[in-house]
Amino acid sequence: MESCLLKEQAVERFKIIEKDSVHYDLLLQLDKGQNYSGEVTIHFRLNIVDTLYLDFRNQEITKLVINGQEIQQIQKNNAFVFLPKEFLNNQNNVVNLKFTHKYLREGLGIHTFTDIDGEQYLYTQCEAYFCNRIFPCFDQPDIRSTIQFTAVTSKEWKVISNTYLIEPTEEHNDSLIHKFQKTQRIPCYLFAFAAGNYYQIDAKGTKIPQSIYSRQSLKGKLIEFSDFVIETTAKALDFYEDYFQIPYQFVKYDTVFTAEFFFYAMENPGCVTVDDRFISYEKPTKKQIGDLIHLLTHEIAHMWFGNYVTLRWWNDVWLNESFAEFFSHHCSRAIKIESKESEQVDVALYSWKSITYFDDQLSISHPICSNIKDAQFAMQAFDHATYHRGDAILRILCNEMGYEKFRYGIQTYFNKYKWSNTDFDDFVQTLKESTGHDIEKWLTQWVNQRGFNQIYSEIQEGKVIIRQESLPKGDNFLREIKLYFQYYNETGRIGGQHHTIKAEQVQEIQIPEGTNALTINGDNGSYVKLLYDHKFIEFFTNHFQLFHDLMERITIYESLLFAVLDGNLTAKQLTDVLEATFQNETNQVAQKFIFQFIRNHLIKYVSFPLAETQRIHKFLLNFLKQNPDNLVIQYNLIKYVSTIQDIEQLIAIQHQKEQQYKQIVFGQKSQFQIVLKALQVGLIKNQDQLNQIIEQFNLDESSLKQIQLYAPILFVDQDLRSIFVSEFVKNERNLSLRQQLILQKHFNQFSRQELLKKHNIGELFFEGLQHVLKEQTIEYFQKYLTYLYPYYLPPDVLKNNLIKFKENNQGFSHPLITQYLDLTEFGQKVQILQ
Repeated sequence: MESCLLKEQAVERFKIIEKDSVHYDLLLQLDKGQNYSGEVTIHFRLNIVDTLYLDFRNQEITKLVINGQEIQQIQKNNAFVFLPKEFLNNQNNVVNLKFTHKYLREGLGIHTFTDIDGEQYLYTQCEAYFCNRIFPCFDQPDIRSTIQFTAVTSKEWKVISNTYLIEPTEEHNDSLIHKFQKTQRIPCYLFAFAAGNYYQIDAKGTKIPQSIYSRQSLKGKLIEFSDFVIETTAKALDFYEDYFQIPYQFVKYDTVFTAEFFFYAMENPGCVTVDDRFISYEKPTKKQIGDLIHLLTHEIAHMWFGNYVTLRWWNDVWLNESFAEFFSHHCSRAIKIESKESEQVDVALYSWKSITYFDDQLSISHPICSNIKDAQFAMQAFDHATYHRGDAILRILCNEMGYEKFRYGIQTYFNKYKWSNTDFDDFVQTLKESTGHDIEKWLTQWVNQRGFNQIYSEIQEGKVIIRQESLPKGDNFLREIKLYFQYYNETGRIGGQHHTIKAEQVQEIQIPEGTNALTINGDNGSYVKLLYDHKFIEFFTNHFQLFHDLMERITIYESLLFAVLDGNLTAKQLTDVLEATFQNETNQVAQKFIFQFIRNHLIKYVSFPLAETQRIHKFLLNFLKQNPDNLVIQYNLIKYVSTIQDIEQLIAIQHQKEQQYKQIVFGQKSQFQIVLKALQVGLIKNQDQLNQIIEQFNLDESSLKQIQLYAPILFVDQDLRSIFVSEFVKNERNLSLRQQLILQKHFNQFSRQELLKKHNIGELFFEGLQHVLKEQTIEYFQKYLTYLYPYYLPPDVLKNNLIKFKENNQGFSHPLITQYLDLTEFGQKVQILQ
């Protein structure tokens, strides 16, 4: 793996460079094609004259001048350019570098994307440690700087960046020179631009200037979503300015929808980038609209948490992400969006909290403040715990302190640390001093301790027995937890109240007379995993109509799903409950949550029998017959195809050859997914058969192009082992990271597991893992490990291979390896139960 900046190196470099003295004059020649060149002049002062280094990843420096002296023997490696101390001084240092580089396909640095119409688009992603993939810089969050950016492009290209262009844009030969105003003092990871023939819509009448952009092929979608995006952004900015009592600090708020984005979005001040999948929906559901509201309000919260006040080092990434997540939920509940109807955001996003529960019960669980030793692994801090456990524990703190006291503490924090960097201790101390609130219990229970707790309840003669245990198992840390109880008899809900569960293994709580069943934490007020007994499961199945509250039902579903993962419920018992209740579950958020969890966790990590996936497919088809416009069910129906007969039936339905299902009409996205599934299960074996099938469907140009990209790896009549090595181990087609992960997901579908076993692809995965670790980037390694993992192999085989890989790579650690080792224990336990 590449060398990179260590935490202790960043601490020392911060001491050497005078605070707030760094400025970059950056010029980039953004040519069409695969390469670009640049020149950067860096101004800074030193507290200590010592050898210094710039971060710049593995590209060519053609010229280096330090304080007027050209350096003939440039000292560099694949991570740093060194500035010898004999050429530096403690006054004003000026370093000039010229360099060449290539555009990247990983969604990091400068990413290039060529659309189906031939248009090339560029955009940047610098967080966490990727600005050094663009130009030489001091790439650590506590070295803030101003940046004056100039781009030279072809005449038809726009360039959008953190600040406004200095008018007018100059023409030179066949090029345009785009010179931007100097930025405010920001860390390098917030520098951003996008370049290309982007379609632009300017907002009218907003207090803070807004423009939104997309590639030309999504012009229609951008127009469709424009009022919604502008309205949401304007109302969220107003909300945060009022809540924090601090005005928005940047000159404009542009939103650029980009292709193949590595994350969902990035909070670059003045130039927020968002994955354009969020405006590409065929017919967006209420949940999808809710997801986009959350995404937009999350990035806007970062204008204060992260951009105005910034973390000192990546250990404290939760000061950015947990707070943005918490406030995005708060903002989304408070603002009313009129241009599109959405699902309640807390409900729409519950699946993410559930994934966090999944991770937090494993040994990879960690306290909310991570221990990031080097910048290369900074991205590991951006995990589910940071976002969703962080959000949950901030809710707990806010409820303990009270809304106004918590708000005052946050306002004081911003006023004290504006335009500077902080760590967790700074936040805690400010909160204590400004509010006088004792937060030691909260710190002990939720911040300094990893994991969470599982609550088991059992009703006995007018009382409920509560058993609490710690997760991950073995931590033995019990918490005092305030939880909401709701009581039911056979006629309906008979009451509800809060109880504080003591930090004890077993306790009794009195409940209303006549209670037949109770739910816990149905309001999603705390961070706890629930385990219900079989009496409750029977009651829920037989009296489903009594449970009117959606959030409460989702927490019940979650408990049932985790019961299968934990080996306390069989897959058949789960499917029995779903089959009995599903005709009455009309909410699409709940529907998506259930079937996504089964696919992503149960089918992958425990022994979930094929017969049960086929049962699910069957009752989804029957449900769709009664609800033909339900796109969530339509998409999941296709995802649960596991046999050639299943896909043949869907093709027959598409062509109206099955009279009993004639009311079902598949949309364009569903038709695309049917063709892909026909490839995955082996109905389409070669190009001729593919051409025949394609003629039967209404697919747009983009879908056709994607199918032709995926087909070569999905045809079953070929040497799959050779395909695996060339496509995934070596990436010989040089596909983008986004293209790779989509290919990997399609190749490794559960419906193909018998085919993959037949060709010993699981064995090949582990052989290739070693090559990928040595020859590919850490980002590629992570995608390979995530999406090609052979979960279909027996748990003991997986465990032995993982242990062997760890032994062969002493000194290299990745949380996914640890997670998979933990999950082999789940798999072995459930295999015995089933």
